[in-house]
Amino acid sequence: MALPGIFDGLNDIDAATAKRRFTVKHAKPDQLLLGEGEVGRSMACLVEGEVRIESDGAEVGRVSAPAVLGEMGLFEDSARTATVTSASPTELWVLERGGYEELRDTLHPICLNIERACLANQVGNLARIGARVAQLGLGIPTAVSPPNSFFAAVRSLFGAGGVRPSKGHALQALLSSPLFADAPQPALELVAEPFNALLCEGGQFLCTEGEEGDRMYILESGRVDIVVNMDGTPHQVDTLEAGSAFGMVSLARGGTRMASCVSESGAVVHELDREGWEFLINEPYMVGSTFRRAVIRAFGDQLRYSNTQLARWERKLDDDDGLAALHRAQRALASHDAKLAGG
Repeated sequence: MALPGIFDGLNDIDAATAKRRFTVKHAKPDQLLLGEGEVGRSMACLVEGEVRIESDGAEVGRVSAPAVLGEMGLFEDSARTATVTSASPTELWVLERGGYEELRDTLHPICLNIERACLANQVGNLARIGARVAQLGLGIPTAVSPPNSFFAAVRSLFGAGGVRPSKGHALQALLSSPLFADAPQPALELVAEPFNALLCEGGQFLCTEGEEGDRMYILESGRVDIVVNMDGTPHQVDTLEAGSAFGMVSLARGGTRMASCVSESGAVVHELDREGWEFLINEPYMVGSTFRRAVIRAFGDQLRYSNTQLARWERKLDDDDGLAALHRAQRALASHDAKLAGG
């Protein structure tokens, strides 16, 4: 039996206390484990066997033990976006949200492991979706630095940029973000400390397509535009409003930005560098948990959207208009990925 790392490093007493919050369940092949559309309030650890992942009637992948399933049920009330069915005899350890909250309220060390496992699972799922997209032959290309004509066009549209320190109010920015909706304010005050406030002129690149991502941002006021390079021409795919978080995917999974984030004049953003990210993502108590839960929610939003788009691709492969539908889904997925990742 191999749990996905969530009991690693616990002493016997802490392990025993945590295990009492789990329910062990066994399933035969082809048994429904999690249903698409149902509101989840639990997470399942797959410790033996293999499962099928289906979205909107199409199989989008398979997962083998050890793995985490349905982790968003611990963090928010949202409909599950995929059906999980056993592909072989399976053993699951199920943790209800109430049990997780009890452990978190007592600062039990397993919560750090659970949250880390959920983040790792989400990053892995994003990679799995990307691999399937590439397998279909219509994947989003690896981002490369845009040509000089792209930057010249952005300057003409938005301005020459410029940034300077600002007093700002990082706590208010975090409070306005839905990612931190249920965060206790004392913990949120400490989450806000590593952020640096910046006042941006129009045309300031906060994230640049094709570059390594080493910072994330919370937008306090003003607007930031998401722009992608299309043959040297900037193409605006979305606009972020106050409370938006962006740039975190590249910090979590590495790699280059898939889009540029360009400020409009007067935008106030709060910047978190890699050192601050590493501190918050690894802090073992309530401050770190508050930050990790927000990142998990952000990634969960992207995965919900990505799974839906991938399922559409799978269903349309044999249709007469399949190629056109795939390209439409590709553009939609690229746009959404850009919003969260800053690429």
